[in-house]
Amino acid sequence: MPPVSRVRPPPLRFRRVCRALRERFQDEALGEGSVILILRDPELTAIGDLELDWDDSEKAPFYGCKSLFRIELSGCPKVTILGAYAFSGCSALVNVSLPDGLTSLGASAFQHCK
Repeated sequence: MPPVSRVRPPPLRFRRVCRALRERFQDEALGEGSVILILRDPELTAIGDLELDWDDSEKAPFYGCKSLFRIELSGCPKVTILGAYAFSGCSALVNVSLPDGLTSLGASAFQHCK
């Protein structure tokens, strides 16, 4: 049996920031499609979890953030993983700039986006 490679989850600090941002970006007072998210973290390697199950999809980093219009991740050159449901339900999302090193895209990462 081949060895199983495990990817380290994002640092706890990043998960806390994502949770706080998700709560803010889900606020209806912001208005749909009113936010441009620019991430610049040269040490970040993953956004979300590839193994996230549908039952837990609401725990994805930016799930359901209807205020997101555009996302720029090119300032995170070490990001190789964009987890399952990471931006699912971001119904106003129309433009995403991904890092060149991205190698794994989780299930339904952009489900229900424009």
